[in-house]
Amino acid sequence: IGPHNIPELTEFLASPLSIKCQAIDVNSKFEKSPGLKNPRDLQTFVNTLKKEN
Repeated sequence: IGPHNIPELTEFLASPLSIKCQAIDVNSKFEKSPGLKNPRDLQTFVNTLKKEN
C-alpha cells in the first residue's frame, strides 16, 4: 500500500467491511532506504486519509 492507493482505501474505509479493520499495513513505498521509513511521507499519507474520511 502506498500513496497511490488513497482512493481505494477511502472507498474501503467507507464500506461496512472496514468495521473489522484494525490497521493498514504500509510497505516499501514509504521507505527512504531498505527498512527505513520516511516519517514525512507517512504523516502526509495519514493526514490525507483522515481528510478523506
